[in-house]
Amino acid sequence: MKKKILSLLIAVFGISLLIFCCGGGGGGGIDVETPVDNKPFKVLAKNVLFKSSTVAASTFFHTSDDDIPIDPTVKVSAENVVIDNEGNALTSDNLQEALDDEIAIDITKVLKGSTWEVKNKTQEEAYVGTKGEITFSSTENTFTLNFGRFAAAGLIHESEDVCYNYPVGAISYELLNNKVMYLTWISQYRGYDEQAPSEAVIFIVAQDKNSIVMVGRGGAGSVGRLRISILKRVWK
Repeated sequence: MKKKILSLLIAVFGISLLIFCCGGGGGGGIDVETPVDNKPFKVLAKNVLFKSSTVAASTFFHTSDDDIPIDPTVKVSAENVVIDNEGNALTSDNLQEALDDEIAIDITKVLKGSTWEVKNKTQEEAYVGTKGEITFSSTENTFTLNFGRFAAAGLIHESEDVCYNYPVGAISYELLNNKVMYLTWISQYRGYDEQAPSEAVIFIVAQDKNSIVMVGRGGAGSVGRLRISILKRVWK
Protein backbone atom coordinates (compact mmCIF):
# COMPACT_ATOMS: atom_id res chain seq x y z
CA MET A 1 0.00 0.00 0.00
CA LYS A 2 2.84 2.43 0.91
CA LYS A 3 4.55 1.69 -2.37
CA LYS A 4 1.38 2.54 -4.32
CA ILE A 5 0.93 5.86 -2.49
CA LEU A 6 4.60 6.77 -3.10
CA SER A 7 4.22 6.02 -6.82
CA LEU A 8 1.13 8.23 -7.02
CA LEU A 9 2.91 11.16 -5.32
CA ILE A 10 5.88 10.91 -7.67
CA ALA A 11 3.52 10.88 -10.64
CA VAL A 12 1.77 14.04 -9.39
CA PHE A 13 5.10 15.86 -9.06
CA GLY A 14 6.01 14.94 -12.63
CA ILE A 15 2.73 16.19 -14.05
CA SER A 16 3.20 19.64 -12.43
CA LEU A 17 6.14 20.16 -14.78
CA LEU A 18 3.96 19.22 -17.74
CA ILE A 19 1.54 22.03 -16.86
CA PHE A 20 4.42 24.51 -16.55
CA CYS A 21 5.89 23.57 -19.94
CA CYS A 22 2.53 23.77 -21.68
CA GLY A 23 1.67 27.17 -20.23
CA GLY A 24 -1.09 25.81 -18.00
CA GLY A 25 -2.40 28.15 -15.31
CA GLY A 26 -4.55 28.20 -12.26
CA GLY A 27 -7.76 28.07 -14.26
CA GLY A 28 -6.84 25.46 -16.83
CA GLY A 29 -5.99 22.37 -14.83
CA ILE A 30 -7.70 19.88 -12.56
CA ASP A 31 -6.58 20.10 -8.95
CA VAL A 32 -5.17 16.79 -7.78
CA GLU A 33 -6.81 15.21 -4.76
CA THR A 34 -5.15 12.74 -2.43
CA PRO A 35 -6.70 9.32 -2.05
CA VAL A 36 -6.70 9.99 1.72
CA ASP A 37 -9.38 12.35 3.12
CA ASN A 38 -10.15 13.51 -0.43
CA LYS A 39 -8.48 16.92 0.17
CA PRO A 40 -6.41 19.06 -2.31
CA PHE A 41 -2.71 19.43 -1.58
CA LYS A 42 0.13 21.62 -2.81
CA VAL A 43 3.45 20.63 -4.38
CA LEU A 44 6.90 22.12 -3.69
CA ALA A 45 8.57 23.44 -6.86
CA LYS A 46 11.81 21.66 -5.92
CA ASN A 47 9.90 18.34 -6.06
CA VAL A 48 8.88 18.73 -9.71
CA LEU A 49 10.41 15.85 -11.68
CA PHE A 50 12.20 16.58 -14.94
CA LYS A 51 11.26 14.81 -18.13
CA SER A 52 13.52 12.04 -19.37
CA SER A 53 14.96 12.68 -22.85
CA THR A 54 14.71 9.00 -23.76
CA VAL A 55 11.01 8.41 -23.19
CA ALA A 56 7.74 9.95 -24.27
CA ALA A 57 6.59 12.84 -22.04
CA SER A 58 3.02 11.58 -22.05
CA THR A 59 4.06 8.18 -20.71
CA PHE A 60 7.08 8.45 -18.39
CA PHE A 61 8.95 10.90 -16.21
CA HIS A 62 12.48 10.23 -15.03
CA THR A 63 13.30 9.92 -11.32
CA SER A 64 16.56 9.29 -9.52
CA ASP A 65 15.57 5.67 -8.97
CA ASP A 66 13.72 4.43 -12.04
CA ASP A 67 11.13 5.27 -14.71
CA ILE A 68 7.62 5.21 -13.31
CA PRO A 69 4.57 5.27 -15.63
CA ILE A 70 2.10 8.07 -14.95
CA ASP A 71 -1.44 9.00 -15.88
CA PRO A 72 -1.08 11.89 -18.40
CA THR A 73 -4.69 13.03 -17.76
CA VAL A 74 -3.92 14.11 -14.18
CA LYS A 75 -2.99 17.82 -13.82
CA VAL A 76 -1.73 20.09 -11.06
CA SER A 77 -2.62 23.79 -11.12
CA ALA A 78 0.40 26.09 -11.20
CA GLU A 79 -1.21 27.96 -8.29
CA ASN A 80 -0.65 24.82 -6.20
CA VAL A 81 3.07 24.54 -6.95
CA VAL A 82 4.63 26.23 -3.90
CA ILE A 83 7.86 28.21 -4.40
CA ASP A 84 10.74 28.14 -1.93
CA ASN A 85 12.07 31.74 -1.98
CA GLU A 86 15.17 31.08 0.13
CA GLY A 87 17.59 30.43 -2.74
CA ASN A 88 16.29 32.90 -5.34
CA ALA A 89 15.10 36.48 -5.87
CA LEU A 90 11.41 35.58 -6.29
CA THR A 91 8.84 36.92 -3.84
CA SER A 92 5.80 35.04 -5.16
CA ASP A 93 4.22 32.23 -3.14
CA ASN A 94 3.33 29.94 -6.05
CA LEU A 95 4.37 29.18 -9.63
CA GLN A 96 1.42 30.92 -11.34
CA GLU A 97 1.94 34.11 -9.33
CA ALA A 98 5.67 34.08 -10.13
CA LEU A 99 4.97 33.77 -13.87
CA ASP A 100 2.34 36.52 -13.94
CA ASP A 101 4.05 39.00 -11.60
CA GLU A 102 7.81 38.42 -11.94
CA ILE A 103 9.10 35.95 -14.52
CA ALA A 104 6.95 36.57 -17.60
CA ILE A 105 4.81 39.66 -16.98
CA ASP A 106 2.91 41.23 -19.86
CA ILE A 107 4.63 44.64 -19.93
CA THR A 108 1.89 46.09 -22.17
CA LYS A 109 -0.80 45.40 -19.58
CA VAL A 110 1.41 46.56 -16.71
CA LEU A 111 2.12 49.96 -18.28
CA LYS A 112 -1.42 50.85 -19.37
CA GLY A 113 -2.93 53.51 -17.10
CA SER A 114 -0.04 53.38 -14.61
CA THR A 115 2.12 56.08 -12.97
CA TRP A 116 5.80 55.59 -12.11
CA GLU A 117 8.35 57.44 -10.00
CA VAL A 118 11.65 57.76 -11.88
CA LYS A 119 15.09 57.73 -10.25
CA ASN A 120 17.99 58.30 -12.62
CA LYS A 121 21.33 56.52 -12.28
CA THR A 122 23.99 58.25 -14.38
CA GLN A 123 26.91 60.62 -14.13
CA GLU A 124 25.75 62.68 -17.11
CA GLU A 125 25.46 66.30 -16.01
CA ALA A 126 21.89 66.78 -17.22
CA TYR A 127 20.54 63.81 -15.22
CA VAL A 128 22.89 63.04 -12.31
CA GLY A 129 20.95 62.83 -9.02
CA THR A 130 17.62 63.71 -10.64
CA LYS A 131 14.11 62.26 -10.37
CA GLY A 132 10.85 62.48 -12.29
CA GLU A 133 7.40 60.99 -12.80
CA ILE A 134 5.67 59.54 -15.86
CA THR A 135 2.10 58.40 -16.51
CA PHE A 136 1.06 55.97 -19.25
CA SER A 137 -2.25 56.39 -21.05
CA SER A 138 -4.89 53.72 -20.43
CA THR A 139 -6.11 53.87 -24.04
CA GLU A 140 -3.20 54.97 -26.25
CA ASN A 141 0.45 53.90 -26.62
CA THR A 142 1.62 57.19 -25.13
CA PHE A 143 2.91 58.55 -21.83
CA THR A 144 3.55 62.00 -20.36
CA LEU A 145 6.46 63.31 -18.33
CA ASN A 146 4.62 64.89 -15.40
CA PHE A 147 7.68 66.58 -13.95
CA GLY A 148 11.44 66.15 -13.54
CA ARG A 149 13.64 64.07 -15.83
CA PHE A 150 13.63 60.61 -17.37
CA ALA A 151 17.25 59.83 -18.22
CA ALA A 152 16.81 56.51 -20.07
CA ALA A 153 14.56 58.28 -22.59
CA GLY A 154 16.47 61.58 -22.64
CA LEU A 155 13.41 63.53 -21.48
CA ILE A 156 13.49 66.75 -19.44
CA HIS A 157 10.30 68.54 -18.36
CA GLU A 158 9.59 72.06 -19.56
CA SER A 159 9.66 73.39 -15.98
CA GLU A 160 13.27 72.31 -15.41
CA ASP A 161 15.82 75.15 -15.36
CA VAL A 162 18.22 73.83 -17.99
CA CYS A 163 19.11 74.73 -21.56
CA TYR A 164 18.04 71.38 -23.04
CA ASN A 165 14.95 71.00 -25.23
CA TYR A 166 11.76 69.49 -23.83
CA PRO A 167 8.91 67.31 -25.15
CA VAL A 168 5.73 68.92 -26.42
CA GLY A 169 2.66 66.87 -25.50
CA ALA A 170 2.62 63.12 -25.06
CA ILE A 171 5.45 60.76 -25.96
CA SER A 172 4.52 57.85 -28.24
CA TYR A 173 5.99 54.43 -27.57
CA GLU A 174 6.09 51.09 -29.38
CA LEU A 175 6.99 47.86 -27.63
CA LEU A 176 8.95 45.83 -30.17
CA ASN A 177 8.89 42.99 -27.64
CA ASN A 178 8.80 42.65 -23.86
CA LYS A 179 12.35 44.06 -23.63
CA VAL A 180 12.69 46.81 -26.25
CA MET A 181 10.75 50.09 -26.42
CA TYR A 182 10.95 52.68 -29.22
CA LEU A 183 9.93 56.28 -28.38
CA THR A 184 9.07 59.26 -30.60
CA TRP A 185 7.96 62.80 -29.73
CA ILE A 186 8.18 66.45 -30.75
CA SER A 187 10.88 68.51 -29.05
CA GLN A 188 10.69 72.24 -28.40
CA TYR A 189 13.99 74.14 -28.41
CA ARG A 190 14.24 76.41 -25.38
CA GLY A 191 14.36 80.10 -26.30
CA TYR A 192 13.47 79.43 -29.95
CA ASP A 193 10.32 78.86 -32.00
CA GLU A 194 11.65 75.77 -33.72
CA GLN A 195 10.44 72.25 -33.03
CA ALA A 196 11.88 68.97 -34.25
CA PRO A 197 11.06 65.24 -34.12
CA SER A 198 13.02 63.26 -31.52
CA GLU A 199 13.46 59.59 -30.71
CA ALA A 200 14.97 57.20 -28.19
CA VAL A 201 15.47 53.47 -27.72
CA ILE A 202 14.97 51.88 -24.28
CA PHE A 203 15.99 48.39 -23.15
CA ILE A 204 13.97 46.93 -20.27
CA VAL A 205 16.56 44.93 -18.34
CA ALA A 206 14.61 44.02 -15.19
CA GLN A 207 10.93 44.10 -14.41
CA ASP A 208 8.04 43.07 -12.23
CA LYS A 209 4.61 44.59 -11.69
CA ASN A 210 5.92 47.24 -9.30
CA SER A 211 9.43 48.08 -10.47
CA ILE A 212 11.20 48.36 -13.82
CA VAL A 213 14.85 49.07 -14.68
CA MET A 214 15.39 50.76 -18.04
CA VAL A 215 18.59 51.53 -19.96
CA GLY A 216 18.47 53.80 -23.00
CA ARG A 217 19.94 56.46 -25.21
CA GLY A 218 18.50 59.28 -27.25
CA GLY A 219 16.63 62.51 -26.61
CA ALA A 220 18.29 65.41 -24.81
CA GLY A 221 21.85 64.93 -23.58
CA SER A 222 25.11 63.36 -24.67
CA VAL A 223 24.79 61.54 -27.98
CA GLY A 224 25.35 57.78 -27.78
CA ARG A 225 25.55 57.67 -23.99
CA LEU A 226 23.62 54.95 -22.14
CA ARG A 227 21.64 56.11 -19.10
CA ILE A 228 19.78 54.14 -16.41
CA SER A 229 16.35 54.95 -14.98
CA ILE A 230 14.76 52.96 -12.16
CA LEU A 231 10.94 53.08 -12.17
CA LYS A 232 8.84 52.40 -9.11
CA ARG A 233 5.06 52.13 -9.48
CA VAL A 234 2.98 54.83 -7.78
CA TRP A 235 -0.42 53.56 -6.66
CA LYS A 236 -3.02 56.32 -6.81
